[in-house]
Amino acid sequence: MAQDNREVMVPMNSNMGMATTRVTYSTRINSLKFHGSDVEEDSQEFIDEVYKVLLIMGVTPVEKVELKERVANAGHPDWEKLKVAFLDRFFSIDMREAKKESPWSDLPQKVSTSRNLRKYKYNVRNKAHVEGCICNAHIVEEVSSFCSHYFEPHVYTRHRKVPQNDDGGIGEQHGYASNLSIFTYPGRGFGELNWRYLTEEELKAAHIYILLNCREVQPYVDNFIDSLHQNFPQITEQEVDRKLDEDFASWFTGYARVHIDNQFIKALAEGPCRSVKPYTGYTVNGFKFHTKGRSFSRASNNSGVSMKGTNYSANDNDYYGVLTEILELEYKGSTPIKRTAFFKCEWFDPTPNVGMKLHPQYKLVYINHRKKLM
Repeated sequence: MAQDNREVMVPMNSNMGMATTRVTYSTRINSLKFHGSDVEEDSQEFIDEVYKVLLIMGVTPVEKVELKERVANAGHPDWEKLKVAFLDRFFSIDMREAKKESPWSDLPQKVSTSRNLRKYKYNVRNKAHVEGCICNAHIVEEVSSFCSHYFEPHVYTRHRKVPQNDDGGIGEQHGYASNLSIFTYPGRGFGELNWRYLTEEELKAAHIYILLNCREVQPYVDNFIDSLHQNFPQITEQEVDRKLDEDFASWFTGYARVHIDNQFIKALAEGPCRSVKPYTGYTVNGFKFHTKGRSFSRASNNSGVSMKGTNYSANDNDYYGVLTEILELEYKGSTPIKRTAFFKCEWFDPTPNVGMKLHPQYKLVYINHRKKLM
């Protein structure tokens, strides 16, 4: 230990000299092996290891000298003697005992007990009968919890809590069986804005989209496609889709006025009202959607949407876009109320390696926001 006075740069540490910090570091010291009885053994490795420990601890040169004197007085230097001298110099017995008996060891049990005591305290309504109040509250809780298992499924209890993204709606099984399927999807809008009127292009797009996605209208869609194949035997699938978008709505309106007696389908064929109610957010099917404008200034973004699609090739491409507007459309007619939500989106080019790219290993989708569909 003849090199104890060499200069070592001590790092500036704001916690240097704090007893609590030294206790933490002392528990991480690995035992060093050194045999001082052999005069031919090189002790430089042991000394270097000791200096590393002292450097981490932030021990000053003065404290190193004091530690050296304690080890020298103890006889031949080995690790056990150095450890005893080290602990006696920097950590008192009381401090080490306090470290062993840390108050954080039984913290979870204390927290649980504290919560139970607070719960019992709130149950006390008559301070003259504390025990009776606690027992009565416990019985009431047990009875109500037992009875809640026999409530109707639509009644929310502590065992059937309201979901995080509650759509607040009801389905066909709760009174809407007579309505069309397109109007029975539960949903709840929020962030209500001022009413506005649809343009002619928006009205036509909304009308044809709702017709093609209504289960009750599907037989008439098949009849229209069959008539196209009969009149044009060489027609392609792309041309069929174009005819559906351009001509089916007007064809179905005229067909429903003459051949259909169902008042709900007749009202659907006439098209939605031009005035719509916009929202900035909508909850449906357990999911929450935000418009692009609502998500712009928020930490979380819920405006991204995707949809399965086809490009009439061997490989189908999914479409990815951003939700720009949420509109609630309403149809004329008698009760029940016929309303449905309409999502207006901005779509990106689904062409592989042009508008989107799929990671080969992790299957992550990268979208090129500069490639948009017109």
